Amino acid sequence: VWLSSITRQSMIAAALAYGALFLLWMLDSQGTGGPLSDLALSPHLQPFFKGLLETSHLVYFLSISLLGLGLATHRLWRLGGQPLKSRWSHVLFYLLLSTCCMLMLNVGTKYQVRHDLSRGQQNSLHASTLALLQNLRGTLALTAFVPDYPVMRAEIKNLTDKYAQAYPGIRLEFIDPSSHPDMARQLGIRQVGEMLVEYNGRQEKLKNIDETSLSNAIARLSLDTSRWIVSVQGHGEASLHGKANFDLFEFNRKLMQQGYSSIDYQLSTTGQIPKNTAMMLLAAPRTSLQDPEVQILLDYLEQGGNLLWLADGEIPGRLVEYLEIDFLPGIVV
Repeated sequence: VWLSSITRQSMIAAALAYGALFLLWMLDSQGTGGPLSDLALSPHLQPFFKGLLETSHLVYFLSISLLGLGLATHRLWRLGGQPLKSRWSHVLFYLLLSTCCMLMLNVGTKYQVRHDLSRGQQNSLHASTLALLQNLRGTLALTAFVPDYPVMRAEIKNLTDKYAQAYPGIRLEFIDPSSHPDMARQLGIRQVGEMLVEYNGRQEKLKNIDETSLSNAIARLSLDTSRWIVSVQGHGEASLHGKANFDLFEFNRKLMQQGYSSIDYQLSTTGQIPKNTAMMLLAAPRTSLQDPEVQILLDYLEQGGNLLWLADGEIPGRLVEYLEIDFLPGIVV
């Protein structure tokens, strides 16, 4: 509207309008952000194509419309023979109009409301991922080792943007492994498209970058590894670290993949349970536990401790009474 008001030639006005749109589009032509990326047209237009409705993007287009209408009104006012009283009045008008647009953009960015209108909620994270992100504290650094391929980088950025919407502490960086071969070699990056996830002084590499893999990596890195899963030993129990066919080595390997630490522990030797124990494991003892050992377990449970009991072999009667468990006869096959 404003460009039409500054010339009588419709072709010139159309050319100026297309030029302005092209300039706004080119402000972020690579899709990687920059000083003027907040004013670029593409980042605010693309979400609408994906069925994503955000107040920040709506306010952007409202601000552009308000700026154009304000300038056009001022221009037509002057052409109509009703000039403002002084040159300072023009300056004040432009300042007020610009300030109003900037305030709208700031409010739209600060107080965002987001609605995913796409089919199957394709632009939203799973509820379990959102719950995981709510428990994070500090910076979550993501380093994607990807060459300067705009399409590949855009896919990764679209994924991480979903996480950044829920947790602002995420930092994404792209590194071309061919330009930094020493860094890639030192970090053990062996193929294009791997991502290094760093959180709380720990790190993990991902070969497949999707929501499931990234969320699982974040969950493992956010675990408190100073807390142990303690397996009771000394009575013929299955061991987390043994490799016999009745042991739980494979189970322990899965626990380690999820970020847990485990130890085998004899209650009769120490007479107490470590303070950093997250869970006790009683895996089918073949001989009876001594009364002091059972009492240690009962005291631990009384204080709110966790127990995973694989109830086979010798069954401690006092433990059954405390937990009020009834065992049915027979064998489950």
